[in-house]
Amino acid sequence: MATVAGLVFVCIAVQMHYDHRILQQRGLVTTGDIVSVSYTKGGPFAEVRFTTADGRTVQADVSNTGDATEVKVGARMEVRYDPKDPTGRVEDPNGDGSTRWMVGIGGVVLLAGAAYGATRVA
Repeated sequence: MATVAGLVFVCIAVQMHYDHRILQQRGLVTTGDIVSVSYTKGGPFAEVRFTTADGRTVQADVSNTGDATEVKVGARMEVRYDPKDPTGRVEDPNGDGSTRWMVGIGGVVLLAGAAYGATRVA
């Protein structure tokens, strides 16, 4: 069970890192309005409405918000979005990226624990 969970966490971290790299390469930065906020153990999770470079108004979820004290409904927030997928690939350009690293490290720890447990049983 720990092996499966570890693999899932590592895969999620790899996907998060891939999305971040795509946004670094071709992402555009704009400012939008926070329309809703929810809180998880990882911090605030904001839904932001913004206008893309081609004039479309879209809403997207941003989970890697920078400063939690500034995340409130009605506040303005910078977002970096993928012009090819403006609602699916979005991040806070001021975020520190700690979420993707924590998910990845958690996955590696689970895999290491599963490997250690397997050697102890054998």
